Amino acid sequence: MADASFEWHLQNPRITAARNSFEPGAMIAGRLSVIPKRDLNCKSVKIRLEWHTEGRGDRDGRIVTEQEVHKGVLAGDQEISFQFEMQVPEEPWSYSGHYINILWELVAEIDLPMAINPRSVCAIRVRPSEG
Repeated sequence: MADASFEWHLQNPRITAARNSFEPGAMIAGRLSVIPKRDLNCKSVKIRLEWHTEGRGDRDGRIVTEQEVHKGVLAGDQEISFQFEMQVPEEPWSYSGHYINILWELVAEIDLPMAINPRSVCAIRVRPSEG
């Protein structure tokens, strides 16, 4: 059973066929809402911007930036929101190919002592405007 539910609210993404698309160098701003199912005494709540590869060959990836947005108790059944802002680097761009894909995502993770960490992933695309 999941210990928390998450909801992502991104500000000003480019709305295209590929939702949540951002220009290289752009700022991603938003809010993460978390509703714990029970009281959680967490070490931290962190939001990361990261990318990774999928496909043939070795998997690669990087955490571009990470923000710690909370420490301590999260009260059960009460929504708490965290504002965040992160800058997208100039590269690598999102890519979907025959042999390899480059995927970008925002990841929220609640660090719990001696337990499986609840987490949520919000997929984004990083690519320049067409045109």
